[in-house]
Amino acid sequence: NFAQLVYLVPYTLLSVPIVLSVYPSFSDFVVKKQLKQYTKMFQDAFSTLMFIIIPISFIFIVYAQPIVRLLYQHGAFTNKSTLLTAFAVSMYSVGLFTISANLLFQRIFFSFKDTKTPLYITIFVVIFNAAGDVLLSKVWGVGGIGLATALATILGFFLYTIMVRKRHFISIPYRPLIKEGLKVVSASTVTLAIALLLRNYINYSQTFITLLIRFTVFIIVLTIIYLASAYLLKSAGLNIFIKYSKKLVKKFLS
Repeated sequence: NFAQLVYLVPYTLLSVPIVLSVYPSFSDFVVKKQLKQYTKMFQDAFSTLMFIIIPISFIFIVYAQPIVRLLYQHGAFTNKSTLLTAFAVSMYSVGLFTISANLLFQRIFFSFKDTKTPLYITIFVVIFNAAGDVLLSKVWGVGGIGLATALATILGFFLYTIMVRKRHFISIPYRPLIKEGLKVVSASTVTLAIALLLRNYINYSQTFITLLIRFTVFIIVLTIIYLASAYLLKSAGLNIFIKYSKKLVKKFLS
């Protein structure tokens, strides 16, 4: 439960608002039969999710231990508790992007007034998840439960990508999205390599204040490295992110 609360923070604060913001437009485009506009908005939303969530999932996998220490380690929550929870956070975070993408795919079906397909996929995924919990928990304990959940969301992701083209949205251009995904993963991998080099320096922080300062500085550094890598790779997600960031800043200032 502690691990789920941690890994669902970016999902709740970032993925959910992005998906909810495009859903009304999805429904409107379906009513007006504006499928080209629908496709463009889906591409932008999916690219934005990849650009934001994939590097965060990498960071959560690498820095699960200091994140859990900062949030929980005090009183009865000992270092042993931190290690156990951090392992589960790392495993859950493997499926952080796919659980976000699945939420977006569900809204596509809902915009076409199709609630049955997401229901059937969810039932299948839940059964798969339950079986995985039983099997993998015997091997890796709580980490196995986290990994089973991640694998279930990945399975759901592939089912959604298949069914959405069959049922409603034949024109979804997966090729440019795959190309953009490779760019995001490449930029995230560069960031991950730096994060791995710095991980021990953060983990060896003795006090809460030292850990907080080091972790904050390194997150800023890693963010700069990621944005620079995405810029060099000409990521479409970066352009969309900058465009919407400017709109938010302008709206805030006004």
